[in-house]
Amino acid sequence: MSFRNYKFRAIKDEFFYVSLVVQTPESASDFVQRLGFKISVFSHEDCTGILPPEGVLTSPNYPGPSPLYSYCHWTLATKKTTTIWFSVLDIDIKEDCEAGGVILSWTSVNGAEQEKIFCHSNSTGKPLKVSIQQNQALTISFRTGYMWSSGSRFSIQYLREYAYQLRQKLCSLNLSLTRQSRLRAVYFVKLH
Repeated sequence: MSFRNYKFRAIKDEFFYVSLVVQTPESASDFVQRLGFKISVFSHEDCTGILPPEGVLTSPNYPGPSPLYSYCHWTLATKKTTTIWFSVLDIDIKEDCEAGGVILSWTSVNGAEQEKIFCHSNSTGKPLKVSIQQNQALTISFRTGYMWSSGSRFSIQYLREYAYQLRQKLCSLNLSLTRQSRLRAVYFVKLH
């Protein structure tokens, strides 16, 4: 088969993937069948959208690996200046970030564009504090590459400032009770 009449060009996207675009002459309408060419498009219902103010965000198919060539994009919008705490609960993404990563992008209270990338197990541990400017949004992007063996899953919890502080100040109380005992507990919390 001759490719003389076909035009090929490569396009590089923001994540350094290269796409091969084939332009065929009108007379080659059966090009796809003759070459065995196949195009796949992945769509995930839980891979895009507006996030609630607090919650746990996981990759598609979590705790299993995400589908190959996935690109997810979530938005966390605020009406007033807000502080959000992000804690990586679980992450299995190759250390060099080539196979994928979780990218947080936001405008800080001083107006500077900020970005944080989580891409390997060293991202767990100390929570990340993010202050988002009034009427701005934080975006969370996630992409996977072409190999499952490199890992492609995550689970991140995010809390607003007061919920995070409350969680840090939780106390526990151990009581021994008999079957006939009753317990009434009242716990007061002062939020600043």
